[in-house]
Amino acid sequence: MKFQRKVVLAAALLAFFVSPAWAVNVQFLSTNDMHSRLYSEQDTKTKEIVGGFARLCTAVELAKKEYKGDSLVICGGDYFEGFFYYYFKGVPEVTVSNMLGYDVATIGNHEFDGGAEEFVKLLNLFKYPIISSNLTFRDEALNKRIKRTHIVKTKGGVTVGFFGLTTPRLVHSSHICETGFVSVDPDTIKVAQEAINELKKQKCDMIIAVTHLGYEDELSLAERVHGLNAIIGGHSHTKVEELTVGKNLDGAPVIITQTGCYAHYLGKLDLCVENGKTVVEKSKWKLEPVNAKYSEDAKIAKYLAPFKSELDKKLGVTISTCLDPINLVNAWVRNNEAPIGNLIADAMREGAQTDVAIQHSGGIRGGKILPPGPISALTLNSILPFGNNVCVIEVTGKELKNIMEVSAASLTREGENKDKTLRPSNGGFLQISGMRVTFDLAKKPALVDSEFNAKFEGERVVKLEILKDGKYVPVDPNATYKLATTDWTATPKDRYYSFIGKKKLNTATTNKEFFVQKLTTVGKEFHLPKQGRMIFLNR
Repeated sequence: MKFQRKVVLAAALLAFFVSPAWAVNVQFLSTNDMHSRLYSEQDTKTKEIVGGFARLCTAVELAKKEYKGDSLVICGGDYFEGFFYYYFKGVPEVTVSNMLGYDVATIGNHEFDGGAEEFVKLLNLFKYPIISSNLTFRDEALNKRIKRTHIVKTKGGVTVGFFGLTTPRLVHSSHICETGFVSVDPDTIKVAQEAINELKKQKCDMIIAVTHLGYEDELSLAERVHGLNAIIGGHSHTKVEELTVGKNLDGAPVIITQTGCYAHYLGKLDLCVENGKTVVEKSKWKLEPVNAKYSEDAKIAKYLAPFKSELDKKLGVTISTCLDPINLVNAWVRNNEAPIGNLIADAMREGAQTDVAIQHSGGIRGGKILPPGPISALTLNSILPFGNNVCVIEVTGKELKNIMEVSAASLTREGENKDKTLRPSNGGFLQISGMRVTFDLAKKPALVDSEFNAKFEGERVVKLEILKDGKYVPVDPNATYKLATTDWTATPKDRYYSFIGKKKLNTATTNKEFFVQKLTTVGKEFHLPKQGRMIFLNR
């Protein structure tokens, strides 16, 4: 019996020394989808001061001080977009991110907004690793610069392995892939597993995916690979407020995070990994508001001040003067032919040089009636706050009718019960250019499910015409027409199933920028286009 006890004791001691429990914690501080919003701003709902890189820097430094251990700062992509990027070519965004001290970041789709040359210029300014495992560049030097994986050895001795993923939808949301400058591997699961296997061989204590895929795709990724501990994500602007956990193919937990957008929040993930597996009970996640309780970092605030002053001057300059009131009330714009919608759609059609153009009404904001007066870039920012890129798509006349049927399905007659599971919201109602359409709202609407399957094509479009040589002529169902729309609608959103599988040429120009171009050509004063493109029967 004594001999047996000694054997058991020896075996237990051997097991302890051969396979020790190895638990490590690291704090990951994260942001995603800043979109060139570098300054603090007022939240439209709460009226609270939020965001701004100067406050974000203070929040990051305080979080590092309060945490008793190693901290790494991560970005989930989309540094750039909009007027600020357009005027200053991304240099301030990169500079303040260097000042803040990111440790690693992945590439978002908007990093390519300025084209290949601008992308390379900005890439050379980053002082920390930029990673993406599923992008391959034509220039081999870029493939060496943008690594598929990256390993950080923390001060506390923890080996953290990172890999990056960029949304495969890049091929639809940007023209950059069509130029051959970069290609994107759509099989993110395969790419991720290859990266994880590589990092495992290098004895990483924890493996983190830094992704710009969108929340739903990130949830799916977590459950379809082996060996992953956490996902620090981006692209869909999702505010993950609670600790969210999936299970990988090993049955082990994977924590999935995102911080919303515009640096309004700082993600704080205290991740515990023991023997390669995430320990949920010893991990924490907090979405920390970046608000007025954080003072502005003096160095970043000083650096950014001149850009804001210069931009305010540029944005405040009158582009042209509108001689008519502009109705921007949501309930009106989303249910009617809006003259401002006509002008925006005209700008897209003329700028992209297409036959027709459509602008989703949900992208037109302001919420009030503007009196006649000067239009500046600041005014345009309030009317088109999202700055959606314009895409060009070829559609048949039949597909064009189906598109307008879906638009008509968003409208509701008085007393009609609307099945919201099969019809788009009013934000999906389209403002149009280059067309004239007659709707009969007494007829049956189009029905499309959430998977973009058309259950019924609709009967509400009783007449559809296209502008040709200054006159409206009937649309030919078999003819092909060039259509301009926003990347939002083309993705597609709002049940526009006709865009599924379509080749989309991204102009790399926003609807806002085309609008500016339009206003610079109309002269010092202009009237809004007259109504008459939509005729409503039995409303």
